[in-house]
Amino acid sequence: DIHGDKIRLEGDGFLNALARTLYGGDAVPELAQGDSPAPSDMSALLGGAPDAAARAVRLALGRAAASVGSREGFQRAVEARLLLVVDQFEEALTPATERDAFARALTALAATGAVWIIATLRSDLYALFQASPLLTALRDGGAQLDLLPPEQSELAEIVAGPAAAAGLKFDRRHDGAGLDEELAKASDQPGALPLLQLVLDALFEGRDPASNTLTWAAYDALGGLSGVIERRAEATLSALDAEAA
Repeated sequence: DIHGDKIRLEGDGFLNALARTLYGGDAVPELAQGDSPAPSDMSALLGGAPDAAARAVRLALGRAAASVGSREGFQRAVEARLLLVVDQFEEALTPATERDAFARALTALAATGAVWIIATLRSDLYALFQASPLLTALRDGGAQLDLLPPEQSELAEIVAGPAAAAGLKFDRRHDGAGLDEELAKASDQPGALPLLQLVLDALFEGRDPASNTLTWAAYDALGGLSGVIERRAEATLSALDAEAA
């Protein structure tokens, strides 16, 4: 049985974010049955005694496994594992004191063998990660995957694949130019994938409902890939003005 959740590094500190994640959702709510009944208790334990916090998590996973085994009537022993995904790990790299406390907590959890940790990190901020011996040691004890920028053929699949699965079509100009081809071509530059996501969302909102087609007219109205940020910013500011009024 694998429990899992994503750590959201926001609010009042990395350890508090980790503790809230452990207690919430599909992670390890069984922690509340132990000696640390509240996330604030676990946060303090993670910061002051990370090995003890990790043992508490392992015991809670044992209770979760026993519950599953009893409920399902398994005749074999059941083990529970926890998968933690730390998205946008760059947010945890400063300040250094919080970074290292967070790293010690993650190291203790990983050392139990019952917790698997996946972290995503922007390559341009990798030097900040390397500045922490604790984090580099944690990396060296696991595995690292460098995700290279997609090639043109992969970009074409990124654009066309999900649209085909959703039953969407791409518009074509009179000269035969396909909108999907234009999107893949325009996205072949550093940092373009987030823009592509915004454009595809906007094109879906402005699609032709009769034919379920993503249209050139909607793309041109956005100002292409480069214009979507400006239009999104204008819409956000307009909404703020309306709320203020």
